[in-house]
Amino acid sequence: YRQLSEPPTIRDNAGEALLKRAALKGDRSSAGLFRDILAAHAGKAAKDSKSARLVSIAAEGLARIGDKAAVPALFNALIASGGADEILTHSLTYAVIQIGDAPAAQLFARSDNAVARRAALIALDQIDGGGLKADDVTPLLASGDAALKDAATWIVGRHPEWSSSLAGFYRGR
Repeated sequence: YRQLSEPPTIRDNAGEALLKRAALKGDRSSAGLFRDILAAHAGKAAKDSKSARLVSIAAEGLARIGDKAAVPALFNALIASGGADEILTHSLTYAVIQIGDAPAAQLFARSDNAVARRAALIALDQIDGGGLKADDVTPLLASGDAALKDAATWIVGRHPEWSSSLAGFYRGR
């Protein structure tokens, strides 16, 4: 009952506050901790708001550091969380974008996991020199996964230079 009627004490949130402080500083020495948090909490993040906050903070820290080695861990966290929490999915995807490692993101652009694939395509679209091509995206306009289809539609809408590829795709349907 106390948890419902009183705000949490400083001690209850001390670990989270220290993690946030390290993330805001972009403290390179915390990279291992951030990756450990992703691994430990990503699977619980969809159902547990505290885990979701910790994963989001860890992603922010890794992005501020620019830790390219962490990109697979970010995608694994996306896969583990299942994409159920849109805010968490956005946080993890944005971390990938901020890190800007297009070759690592390209590995997930063909993933069988729709959550990872969607995040990879969005990241590649947003990363300078991401190398995203119309052929990577247009087939997904017919995807059975609504979120993946929506992402493909959004990405295609940002690329008027892909109009001939789109015309060919729709003619073939």
